[in-house]
Amino acid sequence: MTIRIAAIASTAALAALAAAQPVAAQKSADTLRVAFADPISSLDITLNFNPEAQFFAAAVFDPLVTYDRASRTIKPVLAESWQRISDTVVEFKLRHGVKFHDGSDFTADDVVATLEGLADPKSKARWYRLDSWLDHVEKVDAYTVRLIEKGPTAYDVPYLSAVGIFPAALFGKLEDKADFGRKTPVGTGPYKVVSLDATKGIELVRNDAYASASPFHPAGRIARVRSVPMADMQTQIAGIMTGTLDLIHNVPRDQAEQLGETGQFRVTYASTANYGYIMMDAAGRSGNAALAKPAVRKAIELAVDRESLRRNILPGGGNAQLIDALCDDWEIDCPDKIATTPPPPDLAAAKKLLAEAGYPDGFDLEITTYSYSRATAEAVGGELRKIGIRATIDQRTIASYMEKQTSGKVQMMVAEISSGGSPTTYPALRLLYMYPDRDYARDEGIRAMVNQATGELDIATRKGTYAKIYDRINAEAYLMPLMTIPASLIHGKDLDVGPGSINAFGADLARMSWK
Repeated sequence: MTIRIAAIASTAALAALAAAQPVAAQKSADTLRVAFADPISSLDITLNFNPEAQFFAAAVFDPLVTYDRASRTIKPVLAESWQRISDTVVEFKLRHGVKFHDGSDFTADDVVATLEGLADPKSKARWYRLDSWLDHVEKVDAYTVRLIEKGPTAYDVPYLSAVGIFPAALFGKLEDKADFGRKTPVGTGPYKVVSLDATKGIELVRNDAYASASPFHPAGRIARVRSVPMADMQTQIAGIMTGTLDLIHNVPRDQAEQLGETGQFRVTYASTANYGYIMMDAAGRSGNAALAKPAVRKAIELAVDRESLRRNILPGGGNAQLIDALCDDWEIDCPDKIATTPPPPDLAAAKKLLAEAGYPDGFDLEITTYSYSRATAEAVGGELRKIGIRATIDQRTIASYMEKQTSGKVQMMVAEISSGGSPTTYPALRLLYMYPDRDYARDEGIRAMVNQATGELDIATRKGTYAKIYDRINAEAYLMPLMTIPASLIHGKDLDVGPGSINAFGADLARMSWK
């Protein structure tokens, strides 16, 4: 509580500073200045998947296709058209006249190099690895490729909406493919990378040769973007109030509301593809034996008031929706109905379950989280202490959080997950249950059903299988879905941040403009 009051007091002091000193936006210089919480060392989001990296990467790299949320259909970008030749072969016709930022021509070779690089079993990619379903890519001619799949794959084309295409001349020749995103991030997108340094930040410049942009992937409007790493939120807030920043992201609820009340800034709560959740170590990997008992996990769920979290803790909570699974109805194959749903809060029932499980006096529990989910994690910890669970918070950077997660040391995590721009429910399920180092349920039934859904080309049938998966997850209390997560964006009145996005950041750089 002391920390929260100090933060609010600091914001109030800054409000007085802002009232005395006018904010100097960079509209006149046509330069957008952004702060981000974690150092970004790579723009290859298959390796470095955090929301801020995705914000920049989406402006640098074009995918073959994109997803139009309004019509719920796949639209072309680098591909002109595509067709399913058979259950295991998809053919893409590619656009002519597209150039990479270094002036080289975009052709089928680039698609082959990118997708086969991601399908290489040796790939270090954490997201969008294709080796589970893609056998190889055939170049038919300079502007035609065929994806040859290991079996029928329902999410193949939608999945590619989140995969940027890299130039073969650079990416294909690298012994360590991870060097591409760190050293030579060259794409075909609306912005070009001028510099990238984890400690100094990122600078992008508008790609004025983006004349052949797809109508579904617009050209950039702002001439230049500069971003710097700034882990401390109070420093970010000071920056936007004194005019050294134009946009900050993921501002805590209290501070976002107070900044809006100054009248000098706009607070935009943008839709995202992010979902909040609580996941517990049901497999006993972390050594906390209590969590291996279903009754304990269900007691934890009974202690958590999701509606209170949405209404009182989450920034932009009025724009959020409670969810019964890690998907939303805008996604192609999110189930229409799930039979088993998270329970309403009941502290008495939670205490009873704990006592019956052998923990009448509670137990020690460490909750692992990172900056985006810190406020939610603290609130969850407070509610667990009401039923005797002695919860402590371990906040980490995203990189450190992922390292702890994959090493099997997380007892319980309060976090966010995203579809990553792919309009299917598969990416989240794959990340949490199909990689052994990230799987804290170790439920072979779930793994089998995810594999089954992968090959179901009929959407209705696939939805039915996903419903069974989420029913099992909820019934066993492996994971408690919380709510959709809006992005809280604080910016000057001269900046239009555009509509929400299905990426994890909540906004597309190419759709931002000065008023």
